[in-house]
Amino acid sequence: MNSELPRKTLYAILSGEHVTLPLAELKAIIESEGCYYHQHVVLDQLVLFDSEPQVAEKITRRAGMVREVGLFLDMAPASIDDFLFKIKDLDLCGIVKNDFIIRSRRFKGHSRGINIDDFIGALAGRIIRECRARVNPMSPSTVIRLLFTDGVVVIGLMLARANTRVFTERSPAKKPFFRPGALSVQLSRVFVNLSRPKKNRLYLDPFCGTGGFLVEAGFMGFRAIGFDLNEIMVEGARINLDYYGLWDIEVLRADATRIPLHAESIGAIGTDPPYGRSTSTMGYRLSEIIEGFVYSASEVLGHDSYLVFATPHVFDARNIIEGAGLVLIERHYMRVHGSLTRILWVVYKS
Repeated sequence: MNSELPRKTLYAILSGEHVTLPLAELKAIIESEGCYYHQHVVLDQLVLFDSEPQVAEKITRRAGMVREVGLFLDMAPASIDDFLFKIKDLDLCGIVKNDFIIRSRRFKGHSRGINIDDFIGALAGRIIRECRARVNPMSPSTVIRLLFTDGVVVIGLMLARANTRVFTERSPAKKPFFRPGALSVQLSRVFVNLSRPKKNRLYLDPFCGTGGFLVEAGFMGFRAIGFDLNEIMVEGARINLDYYGLWDIEVLRADATRIPLHAESIGAIGTDPPYGRSTSTMGYRLSEIIEGFVYSASEVLGHDSYLVFATPHVFDARNIIEGAGLVLIERHYMRVHGSLTRILWVVYKS
């Protein structure tokens, strides 16, 4: 852990796509990077936490459901009088050196009855008068954030933003090999990140399908390997990996219930086993697949490592996890469509 680095209170803007996954992903990324994490306050699509500011770029480069990270400056009730009182004590000139812009965001209709322009004008006026700084809307050196949620306004200094264009550019349908049922880039990244991969260890997806998880792991800079029992999927995953120049990621035909690797040779496992209408179980019952996979995964997974996998909501994997000698850390429920809700299981090997 990088305990020698200074810690600050940071804010993170979370995706509104899910209630629990964005916060879990944020924590997992920070832990995966070996940095400190202490949560303070969770608001609607916003969390305040302590960590090293240097982790901001790493979070936004990796995350599927974290949109922005910045330095927390202060927080006030979302009224102009309270805001004016609060910013009197802010060292704005220590933050803004040359030019700046103030960008605001209102989450899900919070504070709808206030005029946000009044807040922006008051803060900008102080900076211009006291710091001799100029407004630069095109390429500012400093971006001040006013974030309105849950009856408060959070004042922050933006450090890093996620490039969400890649979610469209690498979407399943735009890959050269595509099959229905492939997960989105955002959710693929969440699976990988929740498994907390390590730079010096191998990441495994034993049900790799079209290779979506492997592609995202590769773009995050992790060594990875994938298996699939279906030869067509193996060839398709190779096509997709080659398309993105990820030639060092190997994909082989193998049975995930009998993973052909040495004991404790893997540092993280994140995978989406076959279930539902658009995926094939190759003649196996779901219970056979999950039980065989979890027991096999527990053997190849190293100590102090994580396994993340999904099941339909009707399948309870707790007894299997416990029987394999693993520890259930958390569960996340995600609705897929009317007849299917997915459970994401985050499991730890001590």
